[in-house]
Amino acid sequence: MAPLEPSEISAFPRDLTDAVRAALSVLMPDQMFKPVGGLSVRVSEESLLIPYRTYYDMARVRRAADAGGRQGLVALCLGARHHDGFLRESCARRLLARDESWVIPFLFQLLGEYVVEIIRPIEEAIAADGGKYAAFVRANPAYFLTTEQRALSYWDAYYRLRYPDKRDYPALKAIAALKAISHPV
Repeated sequence: MAPLEPSEISAFPRDLTDAVRAALSVLMPDQMFKPVGGLSVRVSEESLLIPYRTYYDMARVRRAADAGGRQGLVALCLGARHHDGFLRESCARRLLARDESWVIPFLFQLLGEYVVEIIRPIEEAIAADGGKYAAFVRANPAYFLTTEQRALSYWDAYYRLRYPDKRDYPALKAIAALKAISHPV
């Protein structure tokens, strides 16, 4: 019987399998827990299962990300799902400059989370160039709706006083911009 593939392999397009394995060879030693959960999305006609949270050693994530190339980009994507918010933010900021379609779900998921310091630069990037997200949004309408509902819940629970008009909450601003780009009236 062949050994089981790490679950992270399914988070990336098939043509990145070697890069994912290379990144995981750096990330997996000293891993506290296996990745938690999975968010099913479609990217370029492939079904991917993005981990909800990862638990790699933070120094290993930084080292793997600094390797550059596809391996480094894979590490940044997995770092954007890390349990530590500071590392998530650092990885997400580095990913914002990338145009690869398979990076988008790792950034988009952050809009449905609660750390506004991570959400704000994503919202700014979408305001500047949201077009690269349009195909992802159109291919994942249920996921888009779920993310919108989560963002609304987090606004209601944590940010209602800071952003009395929910349209000013960065995650909901980004989602509104993506709706306008992806579903023009």
